[in-house]
Amino acid sequence: MSDKYYILNLYDPATPGFCSFSKLYIGTQAEILKAIKNLEVDSDSNNTAKAVKEYFNGNTAATHNVAYQEVPVLTPIEIIAEHGMELNHYKWTHINMWGFPYYMKCDRARVHQIVFEHDGMIHRFVRGWFDNLSYKGDFGDWSELKDGFWGNAAILDVTTYADNFTFNNLLYVKAENYESAAGAIDDLQKKNKLEFRSICDEIFADG
Repeated sequence: MSDKYYILNLYDPATPGFCSFSKLYIGTQAEILKAIKNLEVDSDSNNTAKAVKEYFNGNTAATHNVAYQEVPVLTPIEIIAEHGMELNHYKWTHINMWGFPYYMKCDRARVHQIVFEHDGMIHRFVRGWFDNLSYKGDFGDWSELKDGFWGNAAILDVTTYADNFTFNNLLYVKAENYESAAGAIDDLQKKNKLEFRSICDEIFADG
């Protein structure tokens, strides 16, 4: 993999309003800058957007405030392994932080996963492109997920075409953590190990 990848910390949207935690997001310079462009419209995120630009302009000591802590805005990482797969007419269930289900479906999912080491742990992170992503609860009809996201909406992107749309998370988010790289690499190609909870948390947050 020739592109350099970085960790960007933002607040974790899938926590109750009375709590504040950070969440890891991974991306290349181009991917992060695209998300940062979205962040710039949010006055509360100007500090982060400014710090990211400073970093890529040479100030690698740039920091920003997340969850009441001043932390490095970006941390470079080395990718250990990666894998992509495609799934047609894929369905899964997202359980929110309160234990309630959201039933999810898409016409097609293109998934790319990466494995890397950070802070003594091995991490498997995921990014997905979902065609015509929809959801429903225990009651009601299916609804398309084109807007109205409750989490870090800046890291989400929806591209609309003539008769369909594609939802994707611009930055990689957590699928699973491991003690060894072997376990993470082994899970890369297993469809039953796909985990989209962190992506859905960006849609529904703590709701």
